[in-house]
Amino acid sequence: MSESSNFTRRNALRLTGGVIAGSAMAGTAAAETTVDIVASDETPATGDNVTFEAANFEPNSDYEQYSWGIQDSNGNFISSDKWGETIDFTFEAADTYTISVIAASDYDAARTTAQTEITVDEKVEIVPSNENPDEGEVVTFEAKGYDPNSDYEQYSWGIQDADGNFVSSDKWGQTIEYQFSERGVYTVSIIAASDYEDDRALDDVKIGV
Repeated sequence: MSESSNFTRRNALRLTGGVIAGSAMAGTAAAETTVDIVASDETPATGDNVTFEAANFEPNSDYEQYSWGIQDSNGNFISSDKWGETIDFTFEAADTYTISVIAASDYDAARTTAQTEITVDEKVEIVPSNENPDEGEVVTFEAKGYDPNSDYEQYSWGIQDADGNFVSSDKWGQTIEYQFSERGVYTVSIIAASDYEDDRALDDVKIGV
């Protein structure tokens, strides 16, 4: 690939935020080439760092290049300067994001694209007063760290036994109490929600009685 072609490609990528439509500058595409995006976490929360890998791109060439773009739900690029087979990105806001990659080589202008969506929720953490209570003990659970852009917050709790049966599903509020009357392993889950653009956060913890 000539330096002139490289320069044109780099500038085209830059002008489009790192993503070019499949037909743009494609030349003679190699139909057999594919690429997949693999995320280390498909349900991240705000502040989480996610690794994205471009997998299964196997052109008949020793040269490979990967260009990434990340867009928010409004189509705005929040990242367009990441290159490489693997990248990391930290999501600072709750939203649904589109992750795109262009994989290219110097063999017959082989190029392929892929994209996937990642929904990032607000973060919430369940803090129990005791993670290993005795049978009959009352445990307090508090939801911490949920900070939506709203004055309204709602917390809905569920407690399931080891078989997945709900032993409690009618508790509400940032802090709840529950008495474990039988021995076993329980899953305590929470949905924290607000009235601001459907912001919500999820968390669960295991409790052994």
